[in-house]
Amino acid sequence: MKLLVQHLNSYFTNNYTADELVAAIEKSGVEVEDVQSAEPLNTKIVVGLTKKVVQHPNADKLRLVLVDVGSNEMLHIVCGAPNVEEDLKVAVATVGSVLPDGTEIRQTKLRGELSQGMLCSEAELGISDEHYGIMVLPVDYLIGKSLCDIAPVEVIVDTKSAANRSDLQSYEGIAREIAAQLGTKLTLPKADLKVVGNPKLLKRSDKKVAAFSATHLDVTGIGTAPAQVTQVLKAAGIRTISPVVDVTNFINLAVGQPLHAFDAGKISLPLYIRAAERGERITTLNGKTNTLTPEDLVVADSNGPIDIAGVMGGADTEVDAATKQIVLIASTIDAMTIRKTSQRHGIRTDASARYERGLPVELLDRGRALSTNMLVDMGAKVVSGARLGSVESEKVSIEVKPNAICRLLGVEVPAKVMVKHLEALEFEVSGLAKLRARVPWWRPDVANSSDVAEEVIKMVGLDALPATIPAWSPENIVFDTTRAMTGAVRELMRAVGLFELTTYSFISEEQLQKFGLKPAKHLKLKNPLSIEQAYLRSTLLPSLFKVIEANQRYAKNFGVSEISRVFEPAHKKGDLPVESYKLGVAVMGDYFAAKAALDLLSRDLRLDLQYTPSKLPYYYPGRQAQIELNGAVIGSIGELHPRVTKSVKGNRAVSFAELDVDSISLAAHSHVFEPISRFPSISRDVAIVVKNSLLWGDVYTAIIKEHAGSKVSFQSRYEGTGIPEGHVSLAFRLTMDSKQRTLTDPEAEAVVAAVISLLKKKFGATPRS
Repeated sequence: MKLLVQHLNSYFTNNYTADELVAAIEKSGVEVEDVQSAEPLNTKIVVGLTKKVVQHPNADKLRLVLVDVGSNEMLHIVCGAPNVEEDLKVAVATVGSVLPDGTEIRQTKLRGELSQGMLCSEAELGISDEHYGIMVLPVDYLIGKSLCDIAPVEVIVDTKSAANRSDLQSYEGIAREIAAQLGTKLTLPKADLKVVGNPKLLKRSDKKVAAFSATHLDVTGIGTAPAQVTQVLKAAGIRTISPVVDVTNFINLAVGQPLHAFDAGKISLPLYIRAAERGERITTLNGKTNTLTPEDLVVADSNGPIDIAGVMGGADTEVDAATKQIVLIASTIDAMTIRKTSQRHGIRTDASARYERGLPVELLDRGRALSTNMLVDMGAKVVSGARLGSVESEKVSIEVKPNAICRLLGVEVPAKVMVKHLEALEFEVSGLAKLRARVPWWRPDVANSSDVAEEVIKMVGLDALPATIPAWSPENIVFDTTRAMTGAVRELMRAVGLFELTTYSFISEEQLQKFGLKPAKHLKLKNPLSIEQAYLRSTLLPSLFKVIEANQRYAKNFGVSEISRVFEPAHKKGDLPVESYKLGVAVMGDYFAAKAALDLLSRDLRLDLQYTPSKLPYYYPGRQAQIELNGAVIGSIGELHPRVTKSVKGNRAVSFAELDVDSISLAAHSHVFEPISRFPSISRDVAIVVKNSLLWGDVYTAIIKEHAGSKVSFQSRYEGTGIPEGHVSLAFRLTMDSKQRTLTDPEAEAVVAAVISLLKKKFGATPRS
């Protein structure tokens, strides 16, 4: 909530600086997000009175304005604002003044006519973004007075409060906390209201409505809203609309009670709050036509709904410039009902946000009285009023033991000090050995002794707590090896040249279908932010491929990686969903581009990864494999199917690999380094012909298993001319050495012969000549 410091000070007997108020707000547990302070206006920007306005002889959109700026001085100013007219108090930037944006005002001629200054808009004065017309000042401003002397520099404090503290969404709520912290007297405006009761104004209310009130007023000839109203609204980022609406918005900010005014000439009394009938429709102030359900509450007259209760008013009963009489309503409504209605219709307003926090019924009468009295002060007349429902919230009284609070806080606070602090927060306290604290009506969040302890410590101040070392020590220390291993994996992926990503865990149904994944087997969110984020991903593939798509125009060959969680439905009914940590790699390139990353991972972490054929729908047939480690499937790798990659320009291949990080962490182990041989090695190539159904990985594994002393590397796979149909040629390189001596050619040939004999026996291989 954005608070104007000048108005906030009106609630105290003393005047405090912005820094003092901010310190008190933060000490009370409210987060201060920002403090904004405007630069003072130039002293030569003064209050002027427009005496005469005539059309510019040489320009249709310009006018000649004669402006009185005091001391019998009249200025001739050319102005293009559409709202300029006679007898207006305006902001005049005289010759020699400098605007907040640095513009210096000089005497000049515009279309042949002399202009001795400038009539300023709010945007030109840096007050707001309003630039449609000139700024119209209150009638009580003195002509010739510098604006910097009349309107002090505005300081705005932007606060953020907890969801269960509805009282902190108002000036009065924040002022109560500040007064308690600073030990000053709080001065709140009186909310006395006497109206003639009218049973024909309201008839009944729904059980979900604790209280409902209405005041009928004649607003014929009502004056403009006071300057403090417009200043507070502007500070909060709310545009001024009309005197009636401005007052309701101001009271909403002042006390936290949403109000709504209907044009009495557009409704048929009495008014009801009731459940909507299925299929009823209402066009709200945002221009949207809403189809209602019985779960919605509406304010209605005899002709139908005129307001979605607690959310937004109807367009047909809106107060406008021709309005003569209004009916001002206030209500206290069940928070859950408002939250569901707001979500159902996609309408989020300041009123609905306040109702969703839960409002005490006492606010209704205070907001109604203050708004009515303010309108009366502006010239309105009360016709009648009515009220239905309860008048006060249920009183909560909590018994606490001072010793128990001290143990909870970890600091000694004398019982008398506790009483003093709680009374400063307007709790009614009795007793001393056992305190009984009666909770103020505006604090429904305080429900038990722990909440009372929290109130005590925020008054004591967290900075007053001594720094102590906890006495607790763990019996068993378990080191988290996963974090270190995850860091090592990230380093390896960066070493391969992959960009590390962090993507959202939410994906769309369209993304699932694109990869042949069934939405029914994925977790669906009950309240997604959008249809693009309706499901939780079970694989990193959709997220990483989306990044590849978005960045393909910037590079021909690149890759990305991510280590994040994926989610699957619970295996058994009643269990929680399954979360697992995955490493995902997506590369603009063929199968081997992705496998290069896994080869480095396997080598550096000493992982014995095995690859066997798979049939996943999003990979190209024959260019994919499932990855096994110690007999368990831990992931997959493959070249994505062309139907998936058709969005990639140039028909470029995209490959993907995914591994379970927890499995990697458990199996990884350190290298044991041995000195290399001092003697030269000997290399021999072995080429064999086998059936094309045989995987080269199986051959590779067989050689390694029987000849562990040799280093084996796969060289090529060939089928075509010179190779029998249904067969393929596989080539491997054997590298042999000894730590005792240089091997001889006959010894190397003996190893080659043994390998060929093994492959002939195991796979029916024949040497390729």
